[in-house]
Amino acid sequence: MSPLILPAFSLPLVGPKGTGSIKSCVCIAYAEQSEVLFAGHADGHISACNFVWKRQCAAWLAHPQSQVIGLSVAPWKAVTREACLISQGRDGKIRFWDTDLTPSPKPLLEVVCCQYTLCPFNIWQPSSNLHTDRYLVYVGVDEEDASTVNLEAIRSLDSLTICSVDASQISRLGMCMALSGVTCDGTCYFLGGFEAGCVVLFVEGRQVARVSPLSPSDIRPITCLAAFTVNASITLIAVGKSAVADGDEQLPDFELLKLTSEDPSNFLLERCTKKPPSNEFNGISSLTWRNDGRLLAAGQWNGDIRCFAVTPKGRARCLGNLRSPGAVVGGGTLLGDWSSILTDPSKLTPGERDQSLSVRGALFLPSKWLITTAPASAGGLGTLNVWDVYRDS
Repeated sequence: MSPLILPAFSLPLVGPKGTGSIKSCVCIAYAEQSEVLFAGHADGHISACNFVWKRQCAAWLAHPQSQVIGLSVAPWKAVTREACLISQGRDGKIRFWDTDLTPSPKPLLEVVCCQYTLCPFNIWQPSSNLHTDRYLVYVGVDEEDASTVNLEAIRSLDSLTICSVDASQISRLGMCMALSGVTCDGTCYFLGGFEAGCVVLFVEGRQVARVSPLSPSDIRPITCLAAFTVNASITLIAVGKSAVADGDEQLPDFELLKLTSEDPSNFLLERCTKKPPSNEFNGISSLTWRNDGRLLAAGQWNGDIRCFAVTPKGRARCLGNLRSPGAVVGGGTLLGDWSSILTDPSKLTPGERDQSLSVRGALFLPSKWLITTAPASAGGLGTLNVWDVYRDS
């Protein structure tokens, strides 16, 4: 794949009427029935765009004084909707919205998780039956001790907690940075990626398997996780890590894991191969699977999108990089990425706010279009890039 390939088209987005420009996109979600693409922004706004018409149709302030870090469209029976938009701010609040795009929308439901989080929620189907309940896992705070962080999973039927991971199980692993549910037999399986570089499998709130860094010197945090269910017993998990600091050992920023569960009491979580699928170390900021599991896209800290061909057995081959228009070759730094995630973006100077080159969000649509967020410093504030690479393969 040539690095000079350009997006098929871009979708520029603006704020609510009369407010002008909107800050960079952080996360993406898609409502398939209405063909509406939603984007969460660094200034707390959510925008909506009709993908067929290639035209924006709505925008509203969903999380004042906070970035929108998580976004998903899914049925949630507790708010009696076939499908609703679920968003999470950096302030820890999860809000449920109607997807009908009424003027001045109000949240249908709010779940207060914690005062501040780096980790977005994840929602998934616990089994392959399309009519089953949905589970949602998030970083929460202990009711008795606000300084104690745990992991909570709730169900869509009534928003009640179905399991909780006690903080004592994970306190030595540092902060939870990424979450991903696993579709299996209806049981609550989910994965957590931690600051210490570990990926942990939890079943009904119990820690049952873990993969740790290969090198003792590798202390980089996990930045994102993405799971793809191959069949009833095998799930592939893409793992993204942060960039390597200048002068440190050049360790790969991407791994592919395999979860095998032949029966409900026996789990094996392991690396698919001893050799990493890619030796790059620019840092991964987002991951998305195509719906057939044959293609995986990874947004990077330097503005590129790395593409992998993947087999059902977990063999991955790097196909090359797509380059976000305007991104600087060799750009993207730890400072640039983390300086843009403060809870209150109004406290940042324009230079601090717009220097990140990270592709913060990526999503494959069912039609196999690849959607990525434009890096803030690439001059694409509030813009989504749309790619048509490998749509026919």
